[in-house]
Amino acid sequence: MVLVMPCNACFGGVTFGTSLDKGGDIHVAMDGNFHHCHWHSAGDSPSFYEPTYFIPKAQVDAIGCCIDRAHQHPSRWSQSTVPDEAIDQCEALYEAVNGQKQKVSTEGFDNTGLMALICWHDILLFFANIDTPGKQQKYGIALIDHLFSLLPPQANVVVLYDVGCVLSHSLSWGHEWACQLVYNPCLISGLGLSDGEGTECLWSNLIKLIGIECVSSHQCCIWLLDHHATTIGYEMWTELGDWIRHCLKKGVCEQGSAAQEVLDNCDVSIMELQEQWVNQ
Repeated sequence: MVLVMPCNACFGGVTFGTSLDKGGDIHVAMDGNFHHCHWHSAGDSPSFYEPTYFIPKAQVDAIGCCIDRAHQHPSRWSQSTVPDEAIDQCEALYEAVNGQKQKVSTEGFDNTGLMALICWHDILLFFANIDTPGKQQKYGIALIDHLFSLLPPQANVVVLYDVGCVLSHSLSWGHEWACQLVYNPCLISGLGLSDGEGTECLWSNLIKLIGIECVSSHQCCIWLLDHHATTIGYEMWTELGDWIRHCLKKGVCEQGSAAQEVLDNCDVSIMELQEQWVNQ
């Protein structure tokens, strides 16, 4: 019921267990944003509100402890399908960019950003407050763990994340070509047009709150974000029909026709293209 309320189109089903090569049961996306920070000097106020979207800090920290223990005893059976050199290049690029954000976002702040999890229709499911430098693993994994706690055990979920090199070497598909071949959702069977970019719409809708959040009490920030997210989610929920109709017209039909036109004009047989694809 908790998940059906924000989006019954994603979570209103009763049949689960669709294999991942056929798209899985549910597609979600997550991303972090370092603009939604809170000045330490703004302080806090007595608790007056039970948030709908925010998962508790204790829950996030517990996931962090589990990750630390797992790092002490790494699995001998995990093996990445991406070459080590590609992983190193992606990780170096990620650390360079993220390191710049850490320097800017931690000074004087007790909360340095937000991590969000959205459904396939770009409706917010959960928030986690980022209170340590960078996009650490624990925030994203805590959101995923919380989602799975509300789903049947046989449910198969596709999680899209722009920088997944911290999550089992699920690398950002915007980096090296070797990573794109494995992790680009546009190249994975069953994912259709899912690209995980819906979080950008969420951040765009919340941008007007950034200045207010910095100087409000911590409890007021949570109340403000929670209520704003509820309003945005309700508006998107009421427009789901238009959203689906738009995707069918502008997405499936138009992109399918464009792809077919490229294939028809490339003067290379489908069999040869498939062979070259396998050889990559």
